[in-house]
Amino acid sequence: ILPKSQLLGYYIDNINAGRIFVIEGKAINNSSEVKGFIKVKGALFDSMGNKLAEREVYCGNILSGEELMELGADQINYRLNNPGGDPSVTLNIPPQKSIPFMVVFFDLPEDIKKFSVKLTGTEKAIK
Repeated sequence: ILPKSQLLGYYIDNINAGRIFVIEGKAINNSSEVKGFIKVKGALFDSMGNKLAEREVYCGNILSGEELMELGADQINYRLNNPGGDPSVTLNIPPQKSIPFMVVFFDLPEDIKKFSVKLTGTEKAIK
């Protein structure tokens, strides 16, 4: 994952789900092998550092601002949890290259003060 300073967290109003919180960033393949199906887990924390919510998604699945505002929660979750996503982006990430990710939270808890993202899984690339 790129440094926290390069993560972007923001609120957006969705016409179906109300206010949602989005984390965007890039995961870097730090291995010496080509990787695919990279997964990350985003988490939200309160002012005391207690975890309020977490979500896991596949990298490479990015939604536009319009989609974030208009799609329902089920549609957004389906898109972000699609392992294949855009095959040109998700299947073959060379060493030291990055892939974008987006984590979206619904039914937001109160007192969100911090967020984090960590790598949770990769697979060998599909040739």
